[in-house]
Amino acid sequence: MFKPYILLSIFFSISYAHVDDKVLYDFKNRCMICHDTYDKTDMAPPIVAVNRIYTEYSQNNLPEAKKAIISFLENPTEKKALMKPAVKIYGVMPLQLLTLQQRGDFADVILELDYGSPEWFEDHYKSHQLNFDEPSNQPYTDQEIHQ
Repeated sequence: MFKPYILLSIFFSISYAHVDDKVLYDFKNRCMICHDTYDKTDMAPPIVAVNRIYTEYSQNNLPEAKKAIISFLENPTEKKALMKPAVKIYGVMPLQLLTLQQRGDFADVILELDYGSPEWFEDHYKSHQLNFDEPSNQPYTDQEIHQ
């Protein structure tokens, strides 16, 4: 007889096979210092906001969201920034010296992990919500996203 918990463990091991402990440790030490999700900081938006913005922008097309994150991490510019209110508040994220593998791994962590939202987040997020149908909120051309 096949036990349901075995099926669940197989699903989760397949789903997150490429987000290993080393990647999570590296992400925490390189990204979460500024992008803390649970405490408001004056350095950068919370990672839960980054997750939500890229997911919404791509309309839940995770491969497209991943390409956009990788492109931004490769060369952060105001033009590429999806988080316009965050750029006004914090400025453009400084360039991080990351390998292509790290950029891809970090994009996976941003998009695939389930971030709990602190109680202050929903009101904060609604105050900055973007309408991606407006031309001013479309930072990427197809050519830029696929570079």
